[in-house]
Amino acid sequence: MNLNEIQKNLDKSLYVFEQGLNIAGYIPLVSTFSGSLRISYGKVEVIASIVAAALTAFVALCNYHDAEARQRGLGKALEIVTTYSLHGIANIFRGVIESVPFLSLFTCLPYDLLRSRFSYHYERSSSHLFMNSPV
Repeated sequence: MNLNEIQKNLDKSLYVFEQGLNIAGYIPLVSTFSGSLRISYGKVEVIASIVAAALTAFVALCNYHDAEARQRGLGKALEIVTTYSLHGIANIFRGVIESVPFLSLFTCLPYDLLRSRFSYHYERSSSHLFMNSPV
């Protein structure tokens, strides 16, 4: 399994997990607990993105013999930290909103129904797989 396949599987798993949190977030009082979970999850996502990007950059910098591969590796590190840390920050922000009972019904539900969410790379490249997924 190569890095792109691992990232696709990770993106799909994170998407499914977040969709479950979204549904829980619509239910008053349950949303308080799911919002707290989402905040913690967002923090982990930010930290994990920094660690994964640092490791990817380190491996790329150790590639002395192939400048092109080194550049691709550094680009991948930038993509990882940007994508997943922004998702983590968005999850923290949404978790704060969901922690307030009934607030997510008026903010998050309409946002999700518009299907304008910040998507993972895998969703953008495979949008047909997620078109019929529940919000």
